[in-house]
Amino acid sequence: MTIEQTLKSVVALRTTIPDDAFTAGTLGTIREGSGVVIGEDGLILTIGYLITEAEEVWLTTHEGIVVAAHALAYDQVTGFGLVQALGPLDLPALQLGESAK
Repeated sequence: MTIEQTLKSVVALRTTIPDDAFTAGTLGTIREGSGVVIGEDGLILTIGYLITEAEEVWLTTHEGIVVAAHALAYDQVTGFGLVQALGPLDLPALQLGESAK
């Protein structure tokens, strides 16, 4: 897979956090970062602090298409988070590899 193909699987991620959320004072109420498509159904892997206590999640593709999403999970041990796109992304999912290789 080329870098151009890989980059098509990366999305921008923007979240809105309530003002009274526990983490709002330290992490802010608007958080931006990126994620990568890991499932053909629009499952996105990202950094967990971006989605902690999020009430809104928006994804933007490399072509500028904006899709609403939902924060699914945050793993305290790894710091990763999962987001589910609520509409079609029409993006390829990256194949997961093995770190031992």
